[in-house]
Amino acid sequence: MRAALDHCCEQPPHEQWVPLFKIQVFFSCVSFSIIVPSLANYLRRMGAEEWVLGVAVAVYSLGEMVGSAVFGKLMTKRLREAPATGPRRCLLETMVFGVVGSILYVVADDVGQSPNLRNWAPWVVVVGRFLGGIWTGGKMVVDCVEIKI
Repeated sequence: MRAALDHCCEQPPHEQWVPLFKIQVFFSCVSFSIIVPSLANYLRRMGAEEWVLGVAVAVYSLGEMVGSAVFGKLMTKRLREAPATGPRRCLLETMVFGVVGSILYVVADDVGQSPNLRNWAPWVVVVGRFLGGIWTGGKMVVDCVEIKI
């Protein structure tokens, strides 16, 4: 009887990860909606030319395109190899890009303070934005497959 009750109340595998999906959606939206309005001032403070702002904004969408293509292919492979754990693994892999991209975005300010590296600071922001785009693009693929939106 206890085994039947435990089995009855078990959550399907994808529902166990729903809170993590919701947290990721929240942070990806926050990272975009907070960073974009402050990006121009952030880059200006680093001494970047105005056209770098356009690159920093556009590269995020480019990263989303790359992330969705790469993680779409990877997700298909992972589902074939391990249907139960493949989506979780892909989700965690996308999170690495988000964390590294966010760290680069923050560290760019410190890079801009160094006289020898000041010219590189805007490009650290651009790389961070690209990695953040890969994160959200890959995350969208995993979300759609795992939650079946």
